[in-house]
Parts: sequence; structure tokens; C-alpha cells
Amino acid sequence: VNAHLDDMVMNFVGANTLESRRTLTIAGHPAREFVFRTPANEVVAGRIAIVRNRFFQLFVMGTAGTERDPDARRFLESFKLTAG
Repeated sequence: VNAHLDDMVMNFVGANTLESRRTLTIAGHPAREFVFRTPANEVVAGRIAIVRNRFFQLFVMGTAGTERDPDARRFLESFKLTAG
């Protein structure tokens, strides 16, 4: 699963510039958070996770610094998994 998540990050990044990537877990499941910059100088921050047979993704996009914006951080960190 970890190698698959890393491959998925690079597929999202594509020809853009990867600025950061970190490994994390969401409710004990492997996940990744990453930030990349587009040629138009837009910043995309995302989180992806694989849980059993499901794939989850969240993204925020904006100008430089968006990845550190409190509202963007709150959104990315708001994703929770519940039993079910």
C-alpha cells in the first residue's frame, strides 16, 4: 500500500514541481500529504489515503502560502474515518 500511495502522489504531481511530501496515518491507515507547484505558480496541497478497497483524496489550491493557510490546514485535517 505504501509504494502504491507514493506512486499515486507522483501521478498527481505529474510534470509539476513537488515541494514536499510526508507520510502520515489517518485512523491507523497509511496516507500521504504533499504539496506541488504548477507552472502557473499555483500551489496544490493534498492528502490521500487508502482504506481497505477505498481511495480518499482532499485538495486545496491557491497562491503561494495556501498550503500553510489556517483554513486550508483545517480543511485538510478535518477528514476523519468513522466505523462503518
